[in-house]
Amino acid sequence: MKILIISDTHDNLKELREIIELANKKFDFLIHCGDLCSPFTAKELLKLEIPFIYVFGNNDAEKRLIEEIVTKKGKAYDIYLDKIEKFSFFVYHGTNYEIIKGAINLQSFDFIIYGHTHKFELNKIKNTLVINPGELCGYLTGISSFCVLDLDDRVAKILSKKKVLKSVEF
Repeated sequence: MKILIISDTHDNLKELREIIELANKKFDFLIHCGDLCSPFTAKELLKLEIPFIYVFGNNDAEKRLIEEIVTKKGKAYDIYLDKIEKFSFFVYHGTNYEIIKGAINLQSFDFIIYGHTHKFELNKIKNTLVINPGELCGYLTGISSFCVLDLDDRVAKILSKKKVLKSVEF
């Protein structure tokens, strides 16, 4: 199974539309780690032809309306704690890093995925792979990045326009 992980769209429709097109062609599942920001941006997720989850971010205005839109085809959470295939996931936007550190210290999850910082991270800490896909919008860092998580080949990659920025086997 191939999972596409994105975060921090911040109403950048161009980047979101491009990533949705890529997701529909090459991926089995999508995880969005928050900060779509607006309901009109949330509507773009309805173009996904694959299952997806959305975790709310701190900049999501009109959260109830975003949830109403997202749940027409996907699922929305404040924090996602569940399994995908045989792997355990903790997905959180990341506004409180103490929560993330606590989850890492538990060593109860195969994957801890978060956004919020706009900076990508891909690190194996003991038995847990910690992933921040960076920012899809590209506004703060100048890099529109995302993560590809291949559960079959057991590799995760942070990419920007098909350029690999970091890769980790797990």
